Amino acid sequence: MIDPEVARRLTERTADWRWRPNPPASPVAIGRLIRAAPVRLPRDYLELLSLCDGGEGSLALPPLWLELWNAEFAAAHGFREEWPGFFAFAGNGGGETIAFDLASEGRAPIVAFDANAGVESVQRIAPDLATFLEAVGAEEPEER
Repeated sequence: MIDPEVARRLTERTADWRWRPNPPASPVAIGRLIRAAPVRLPRDYLELLSLCDGGEGSLALPPLWLELWNAEFAAAHGFREEWPGFFAFAGNGGGETIAFDLASEGRAPIVAFDANAGVESVQRIAPDLATFLEAVGAEEPEER
């Protein structure tokens, strides 16, 4: 379940350009995504789509910018033969793909990889969606 404070921040439309959410996905769009998926998708990801069906903004984790795909786009492009064990749900607008590592035990960690280089370039960026969502709309932490 998504933390209520995080959910509020993700759905809030403010003049601040750090995060711009799309309106919520319809139950029909989420149902199509579930049917298109060859594996069970993380429940908190489906909850995220029910809050905002995509969006764009800063990300305080590499790759530093997030373009969260809507349910329809994720259903069409999230699973690919060349990405076995991964479900892509976002990008950064510059060639990086953000995905769940569904082959991992327990909660699905979040990874990023260069879409052209493929999964050989995978880097784990968050242990789970909850941690990832805390970084959405946040500024990159300053190096110390």
